[in-house]
Amino acid sequence: MGKSSAMRLVPRTDDSAKVSNAKSSADIRADLDALAAERQAAVEAVERLEATRNGILLLDDDAQAEAHDAEMARQRRAIERCDLKRPGMETALAEAEAREDAERREAARVEAEAAVQAVLADVDACYAKPAKKIAEFMARLERAEALARAAGVETIHHRHRFKPGFTEPDRTEPRVRFLDERGNVTDSRYGPMAATYAGLDAEGYRLNESGHRYPERRRTTVHETIPGREHAPVHAEYLAYAVRLPGFSLGDPDFWREHRSSEPAPASGKYLL
Repeated sequence: MGKSSAMRLVPRTDDSAKVSNAKSSADIRADLDALAAERQAAVEAVERLEATRNGILLLDDDAQAEAHDAEMARQRRAIERCDLKRPGMETALAEAEAREDAERREAARVEAEAAVQAVLADVDACYAKPAKKIAEFMARLERAEALARAAGVETIHHRHRFKPGFTEPDRTEPRVRFLDERGNVTDSRYGPMAATYAGLDAEGYRLNESGHRYPERRRTTVHETIPGREHAPVHAEYLAYAVRLPGFSLGDPDFWREHRSSEPAPASGKYLL
């Protein structure tokens, strides 16, 4: 077969293999840190070699001087090599960060789509069927309420969604008070001399300028009357009108509205049988 008919086979590159073998951004950052440390070590070595070069030349030993200069040249090449490597590594870092960000977003998309599909798969079993059962129960509740009102029986609403009002009675509570110099009851713990004081001790007693406690007035216990309060009745919203069971998709009918009575909601007082 002649050269003109010969086919040149080019190895196929597998892009997925490239991605799997690519370094992570964390690894590249570690490589950049190592490169920076390598460059800094070479810079310090050149500085030391330059500082001792004159002393080496004064030894009149050409072999030693040449070795010294060769080492200095090697360290300078190491610096240049690091400077040449860094831009490519920084580009690789940017590409790795972009790739990892894309992978994170794709993983989040896959997770979200899986969650959505799992919910959609359970709409009938976990929402539509239970909603229908609740709607049927609510229809039974409404019918039972109507029968209870007609028969004068206490309604479900009154039994479970109503709290009657009541009057809280007056009560007496003991209070600690003090007796002044005339024997009158007062709230003031100290006499007039303690109106200005130097400070308080650890137990809260007022101290005079000498650091001693001011004498406390004699304590007494009095019983004060606390007036009672009126508590209004509490009504919860009528359950049949509070419940909403919307259809799952836009345009689907409300499960409960299909069963609910079209009569207006009765006043709350009608349930207080």
